[in-house]
Formats: sequence, C-alpha cells, structure tokens
Amino acid sequence: LKMDIILGYFGKKFSESQKNYKNFVEIMIDKQYESPLKDVVSSTILGSKEFIDFIKERYLSGQEEEKDLPALKGLKKKVTMEDVCNEVDIIVKDDIKLSRNIKLYLIQRYTDMRLDDIGKVFRIGGSGVCQAGRRIARQIKDDKGLSKIMKRIEGNLSRMKV
Repeated sequence: LKMDIILGYFGKKFSESQKNYKNFVEIMIDKQYESPLKDVVSSTILGSKEFIDFIKERYLSGQEEEKDLPALKGLKKKVTMEDVCNEVDIIVKDDIKLSRNIKLYLIQRYTDMRLDDIGKVFRIGGSGVCQAGRRIARQIKDDKGLSKIMKRIEGNLSRMKV
C-alpha cells in the first residue's frame, strides 16, 4: 500500500499529512460528496476528455491488446454496429443478402453486443445470428473473392480501433 500519493495532498511532513487526512476523513464520514474517482476511465486514467484522448493517441494507437494488461481493452475505441454497417454498405452494395450476413458476422466478431441484441436489430434470434456467422465463415474460406472483400472491410474496421 502506497500512502504517500494520498497523504501528499494533506501536507508536506508525514506526521502532519496523517493528522490532516484523519481530520478530513472524520469530517466527511456522515456527509454526501461526489467521488473524486467518478471520472476515472477504465480504472486507470483520471483527467479531462482531451487529456485521455491525448494519452490514447500518443501511447495506445496501434498497440495490440495484451492479456496481461486488460485495462487497455477498456481504453481502446470499440467498433460499433454502425461502424460495421457503414463499412459493409460502402464495399458490398449490390447483394443485400450477402451484405446482411457479413454485417451479422462482423458485428458478432468486432463488437461487445450480445447475440440476442444483434438479432433484435436484424429481426432474428440469437441462434440465427450465430448460424449466419458460421455460414459466412464457411463461405469466406471457400470463396477467394469474398475473402478479399472481408479483408478489406476488416482492415478498415481495425484502423477504427484506436
């Protein structure tokens, strides 16, 4: 436990800061107050939106997610359903059925949305989303043209995740 950061706000000398901190806690015990940590982002960064955006751009852009650093996942921009739909609509214009199945597959793969929530948007069940995803995954393996289209869409989506 490192106390020096917190105690540093209450005085320069250790004994003085301990006493001041104790007084502060006793005064605030029965009072309502706004948490000083309410604006912490991903349990790691406290600051204005501009500061957080600066940190993300300067230190996290292009960095791969690491299992040892799960807090980074919360800082990275998430691809949204709208992002996926827009990218697919730009690249797959002529085939409505293919476009829909690609959207289902990519939304499932790149967003944090639950299958049932994706299904509601497309008016199918969660299992239908899963089945459509499996079907398009098989098509991608078998069809080089579709594979090329998917690489282009996924490349565009991965550039959004900064």
